[in-house]
Amino acid sequence: MLVYNVAFSETLSDLRNKFTPLGLLLTIACLSPSIYIRKSYDVTSIVRNVDFINLMTYDFHDTHESTTGLNAPLFERESDYNKDLNV
Repeated sequence: MLVYNVAFSETLSDLRNKFTPLGLLLTIACLSPSIYIRKSYDVTSIVRNVDFINLMTYDFHDTHESTTGLNAPLFERESDYNKDLNV
């Protein structure tokens, strides 16, 4: 596991320990394409330590494509260049 993954997980754990007695919620916003999640986050640690995860489900389509797509697609389309870029 990468060093920053460990540091992020430890930070979340420390925050959880401080927030719980105060009745505070701990929330985060994460990149949502699965390839980024696998490379960037220790999902097990995040789920254990946060109350809410907001997936940043936008900017899936940009100028490298010849046609436009939905900015936060729910379901894959035949023309999708990457089927993982769906919520």
